[in-house]
Amino acid sequence: MTATIDLVKAQNDTLEELSKNIEHSYSTDDRKTMYQNTIVRGNNYYVFLLFFFYYALCVIVAFVLYRSTAYSTKIKVLILLGFLIYPFVIGIIELKIYNIFAFVKAIITGTIYTRSSMPFPKPHPSPGPPTNILTGYRRVPS
Repeated sequence: MTATIDLVKAQNDTLEELSKNIEHSYSTDDRKTMYQNTIVRGNNYYVFLLFFFYYALCVIVAFVLYRSTAYSTKIKVLILLGFLIYPFVIGIIELKIYNIFAFVKAIITGTIYTRSSMPFPKPHPSPGPPTNILTGYRRVPS
């Protein structure tokens, strides 16, 4: 029984040492992540402000359309619906236009065309699933 307890203690000490080594190897990533999270939060704030101002503009347009007698009710609803849906559709339209220009450029220059799903570089893939079930840490690339 004592031998088993000693083996468990030795294993726990080994696991603690491995855990500390892994934490130290990822310490700079934590700082980088914290810095990037601050930037993303700031960007999200500006995106929220832009959405707020855009939809405030939509309310003004709705009021002007409501007061106007130049258009029928059906046309007014379509105009307002276009304003409300625009922020969600414009990204898809921009991506399609970007892919068309990239395709034409590839044809003109004679390079190989690869269709992109984003108009900016793709992020690096993660190193994979956790390899150690006990600690849950990912494999460190050699």
